[in-house]
Amino acid sequence: MRTIPPLRSDLEIEEDRSRPDVPFVLTDVGLSRRIRLDEIGALVAEHLDRPQTVEELASRLETKASNLERPLAFFEAYHLLETEQTRQMVTEAEATVQMGAMDPQTVPLLIRDDARFTCTMCGSCCGGTNIGPVSESVMDGLKPHLGVLEKKMKATSGLFFTVPGGSGGQSYTLCRQKGGSCVFLEPNNRCAIHADYGAAAKPDDCRLFPWMFTATPDGVAVSIQMECRGFPEARNGKKLIEQEDDIRKMLALAHTRSQLPPILTVTGHLTMTYKAYSEMETELHELADKLSGDPLAALIGMRDAIFRVTDLESDTSVSRKEGLKNLLVRVITTLRTNVDEIHQNLVSNDPRLELHTDTLELVSLALETLLTDIERVFAPLERRAKREIFAQKVHQFLMQKELLTFGSLIDGYVHLVFQWLLSRALAIGRAREMKRR
Repeated sequence: MRTIPPLRSDLEIEEDRSRPDVPFVLTDVGLSRRIRLDEIGALVAEHLDRPQTVEELASRLETKASNLERPLAFFEAYHLLETEQTRQMVTEAEATVQMGAMDPQTVPLLIRDDARFTCTMCGSCCGGTNIGPVSESVMDGLKPHLGVLEKKMKATSGLFFTVPGGSGGQSYTLCRQKGGSCVFLEPNNRCAIHADYGAAAKPDDCRLFPWMFTATPDGVAVSIQMECRGFPEARNGKKLIEQEDDIRKMLALAHTRSQLPPILTVTGHLTMTYKAYSEMETELHELADKLSGDPLAALIGMRDAIFRVTDLESDTSVSRKEGLKNLLVRVITTLRTNVDEIHQNLVSNDPRLELHTDTLELVSLALETLLTDIERVFAPLERRAKREIFAQKVHQFLMQKELLTFGSLIDGYVHLVFQWLLSRALAIGRAREMKRR
């Protein structure tokens, strides 16, 4: 006979009749959630006060054991019972919260030994978006210099503007653009604020980019956002482990640190502990290095590792090149239709509003290339620089714990595959366009 563990002792159940169909609320502080229970769920929870068989529980509730299958499956799937795996998950979730709040000068930093980055000052991070929000402290520091900066940057419309945000009536201050880039970007690709008043005078977002900090049970993982267009050159810079003092200063600037979700979902109700995930991630890093010359083989190897570690049943057809190609063609065809519709609907009759659709056009080009030249997108990488870029893409994605932030590990893996194929297709498409000119 199967023994049912008791309900976790750290859970609290309170009555809340605001929703008559589920009039009880279970508060799970350890895993940061609140779960609604119906009358039956609350009654079962009340009697899960000790280890017992299903038959014993059914006898206490004066019902058939078969009637308890669904509520017990619910309590198990949502990790509400006192099991070894659940205790470890709660311990890891609490450790993640502690690491997220720990002093930037003493918190353990998780940095890859081979990670390098030195800003090339290419200025690309200053273009394409309105930078912000700009904090009140930064605005206060710049107030004495605004007149000088406006003249220097020839900002006839001003340097900043505010937009409403949130339900509390608050607003956010953003930097204006000029010529598609930040109003403070000078012709030499240098920031006017930085040049005249030092790095500390810049908005925090400017100082932090492209650093990323993710709290885990073991410490704060340090990574670089691949959106940095200067990354191909910057990745050859100084080792991150030699920049610890500067990194800790950046960490102190980060008002919030990304954190792992308290429950690491593989897919559906299948979960795993961070310890198991961390061991698997090490294998994924190794695959990225070992098979960097053949990204398709590396990505398929990563998929196989994920399925093996999580005990998922793998559809062997997906691992074949043709199977993956057919799947991509179906997805891309739908995406192209959606992108084209968005592009057609982006029309403004307001002369004050300037719409930029460059990014959508690049996405369309990448999708078109994936459909028409998929063999080349799938082909192994001959140049060493391209192989290193692929490996770094995977390393940074994993260090940012992106596999775990898309709802499930499987969804995260799909995003990784699609991001790489789309960026590779865009590079091929742009190269083809340049040859035509």
